[in-house]
Amino acid sequence: MIRVIYIYQCHGFISKSNQFSYVIKVTSIIIKSEIKVQEELDAKIKNHGRNRFGRSREMKNRMKAALIGGALLGIVCVVGAYVRSGFSATPVFVFSLWYNRVIIGLVVGAPWGKTVRSKALLRGGLLGLLVSFAFYSSTGFQDPISFVAGIVYGVLLEVWLSRTGKTRKL
Repeated sequence: MIRVIYIYQCHGFISKSNQFSYVIKVTSIIIKSEIKVQEELDAKIKNHGRNRFGRSREMKNRMKAALIGGALLGIVCVVGAYVRSGFSATPVFVFSLWYNRVIIGLVVGAPWGKTVRSKALLRGGLLGLLVSFAFYSSTGFQDPISFVAGIVYGVLLEVWLSRTGKTRKL
């Protein structure tokens, strides 16, 4: 079904005889059926490798890789913190530290714009600093090694994500 919408525009002006007159301009707009428009959008999306929300498959894979990387680095960090504490760290502390590293992966893996590698590494370090500082301050500034490790993990995640310019499909 095709719909036609008519738009009426009134333009006022003063004629030579000093009388105010109106000119009505009629414009028609043809609106295609919603099904046809959706089919055209789906074809464009399919052709450009983007999903329905405008995110490319590459960005989706970047996010997956960053979350997996954050979870793996979190395990490494948890083991280190557990050993440093003399195996006396509470499960809540250990889980919080691991979850913090997953959040670093989430933030670093967000769909950021393309940039040169040095700026991406700086961004990873800065994001690692910001997220790790939240954990560091919530623990009463007791674990500076984990704080610094969060900065390093942010950089490591960016190194891993930008290793070839394209993230492999996971």
